[in-house]
Amino acid sequence: MVSECGIADVLRVVAMIAGEQSDSRVRTGVIDWCPEHGWLNVTDKVLASLIQKYPLVRVKSELASAHEWLLDNPSRRKKHYYRFVESWLSRAQKSGQAYNGGFKVVDGGGF
Repeated sequence: MVSECGIADVLRVVAMIAGEQSDSRVRTGVIDWCPEHGWLNVTDKVLASLIQKYPLVRVKSELASAHEWLLDNPSRRKKHYYRFVESWLSRAQKSGQAYNGGFKVVDGGGF
């Protein structure tokens, strides 16, 4: 039985990782996803870049939530996973700004 995430996909991601390690800049557009393995090519550099870009977001937790969403919605799977992750984290960032870590932001003083 051939899995959805075939050997060619895994080899392509390994080649991208090897290329990134020789390259000093962060290559963020190469994030991939597979139902059996989850997020692929989310290196420490990519993760650090996402954490810096979205400071109000728990990036690892949101990536886990996005993984579950992809598993639960197979008919709505994406082709450009980096763009999907950026959109997901952007929405989480906006939510974090609105609620400030669980506490609703209120103008004015007092209780």
